[in-house]
Amino acid sequence: MKHFTLLNTRPAHQADALNELVIQQGGESINCPTIEIQWLAISDKEFVNGRPFDKAVFTSANSVLGWYQIQQNLCAEAKELFSRTEFYAIGKATQEKGLELGLEIKTLSEKKFDSEHFLAHKKMLAITGQQIAIFKGVGGRSLIEETLSRRGATAKLFDVYKRKMAPFCVSKWNRFLKSNSPVLLLSSLESWQNLVSGLLQENQNMVTSREELIQAEFWLKLSTTVVMSQRIADTMIVEGWKWPLIVVETQSNQGIVKAILKFVHK
Repeated sequence: MKHFTLLNTRPAHQADALNELVIQQGGESINCPTIEIQWLAISDKEFVNGRPFDKAVFTSANSVLGWYQIQQNLCAEAKELFSRTEFYAIGKATQEKGLELGLEIKTLSEKKFDSEHFLAHKKMLAITGQQIAIFKGVGGRSLIEETLSRRGATAKLFDVYKRKMAPFCVSKWNRFLKSNSPVLLLSSLESWQNLVSGLLQENQNMVTSREELIQAEFWLKLSTTVVMSQRIADTMIVEGWKWPLIVVETQSNQGIVKAILKFVHK
């Protein structure tokens, strides 16, 4: 018998690896992406007569994949700017995606994979005069750019993808609520916001505001909700969330499964 069912709200191309781990543990995983990814292009002109990059920072697995697709079509001059670059990932899943694609990429933490801990590492302190590329999605946080710039680096942003709200998967959500020990995964604040927006559209006859929806009793059907950072949890609580909530200790697929198993086996 399956001892838990995960609703995986990640974009479709990011779901498979986690789903396999869930199945290995005897669970079931239902894909219900709340975000769709649109890849963006970067022209060679962005790099003409540019300085070589000392470091490059990837903020998400999507930023790695976006850059991987872009760099294959860059001219030799543009590629040369990254020939001696040190590549860094904010999170473990981001690093794993880079390694999967053959990119030598490091993290600067073993447990806390967020921008604050990344920036606190000694490697990101003595950076005066360095040229640093930041690969991200449109509309992401500006903390990394602002902090590195204050420390004397030249931080250049590259938006390699943008997100949009995915159509709400009504039938899968309803099947999830009826499943055995349903566990909701929220990997980003945007995933949470999109889920609420989708549910609000589908339940207009029951609730009239986000506040009412977050207080709705159908959340009681969930065994728990797993989030990837304390920042997500804090935001949800401020917005009125009062249901069971787990923050993963290690931000990776293995960390997600470990958090779920710790809960379902307690």
